Amino acid sequence: KLAAGREAPNERRRGAQKHTNRIHVQDVCVTLLKSMAAPTPGQVYNVVDDDPAPRSEVTAFALAELGLKLDSEETLREPLPSTEDPRPGTLKSRFLEEKRVSNKKLLQTFGGLQHPTYKSGIQAIIRGDETPFRLR
Repeated sequence: KLAAGREAPNERRRGAQKHTNRIHVQDVCVTLLKSMAAPTPGQVYNVVDDDPAPRSEVTAFALAELGLKLDSEETLREPLPSTEDPRPGTLKSRFLEEKRVSNKKLLQTFGGLQHPTYKSGIQAIIRGDETPFRLR
């Protein structure tokens, strides 16, 4: 947040997106290790979990897992000013751009994820799982 309590433009944009893609850091590390062990030069993989979801849904789930609740849904998402033009190529359309990407190629090449959904990843964090930050 900005000093005056206003959201920074990127925070505001992310809050307005319907879906976001995410990945647990453990899955990023495992994917990189598998990729280095079996290089496929020139190939590109979407390293994201199996469940693109609205940021508000992810936040609500995390709060519920912690036994907390949000004062209001409005805290999660600030609507865009209605004066912005929604036509393609205009400020409002760029502001709301988002992409739901497929991880099918990643899964076919390297196998499943340790945390295939945001729920699994959040639960691991709450349990105190520090993988891959702590060697076991």
